[in-house]
Amino acid sequence: MNVAWMLAEGATRAGGAPAVISGDRTTSYPQLLDRVARLAAGLRRLGLRRGDRVVLLLPNAPELVEALWASLWGGFVAVPLNWHLHPDEVGYVVRHCAAAAIVVAEETLPATAGLPAGVTVIRTPFPPGLLTGDRDDLAGVAGQDPAWLFYTSGTTGRPKGATLTHRNLRAMTAAYHADLDPVAPGSVYLHAAPLTHGSGLYLLPATAHGATHVIAPGLRFAPDEYLALIERRRVTHAAFLAPTMLKRVLDAVDGHDLSTLRSVVVSGAPLYQEDLRAAVAVLGPIVTEIYGQGESR
Repeated sequence: MNVAWMLAEGATRAGGAPAVISGDRTTSYPQLLDRVARLAAGLRRLGLRRGDRVVLLLPNAPELVEALWASLWGGFVAVPLNWHLHPDEVGYVVRHCAAAAIVVAEETLPATAGLPAGVTVIRTPFPPGLLTGDRDDLAGVAGQDPAWLFYTSGTTGRPKGATLTHRNLRAMTAAYHADLDPVAPGSVYLHAAPLTHGSGLYLLPATAHGATHVIAPGLRFAPDEYLALIERRRVTHAAFLAPTMLKRVLDAVDGHDLSTLRSVVVSGAPLYQEDLRAAVAVLGPIVTEIYGQGESR
């Protein structure tokens, strides 16, 4: 019942096709599967046990994709956080979920200064020792076991960890394939919004069917670079755009060929009618507005 079975399924479907592209770095499906299985084993050698919480505090990068899948693969519980959170907010979540480990990048390392001594800090790029050992087999888990803790925004109080089980995520994936998009062979998903939030949930249904994931470069959204990536990588799916991001894309669209796009998902805030009409006029009837709620996955 482990939802990370989807990665193995995607690797079988995709063969040697690219799984993740970030800048000039391309990770094929066989390479991603190998790194994920070895990283899961490396986490276990660090002392993590099934059910332990692993906080992921990273900007969009291949290492975030690997750490997310490795957490699921090893039977740990992924706790992805917005890397812009204040260290005090990070500390609250780490303590609230009793995290055993936190994965950070150079940009987020300062947030680990005040964490409890027992929390293992893992920096990216991953140290060689985490990836050079044996591979772990896919961990056996029950459907009701937690897989992902999705922390709410905390607008009326402290953030609360919504528990998404392996069964939740499998049902979400099946619903995506049935009701939104079956994910055709050769699909390419472009991620510019945080993979620790809505964009990351698209990793599951897309990966299960062997799609390629392109990660937009940089720490800030750049519409011209985003549009250039659509052309260069022949992107079929804009995985997740906030309405403000969509508006900036439309303002910069002149001169760009977006004919490969089949789906643009907009969420995170209300999409005004005039902006939706403008998007459909430029992109065609491929824009879908979705309301998401961590507690209801």
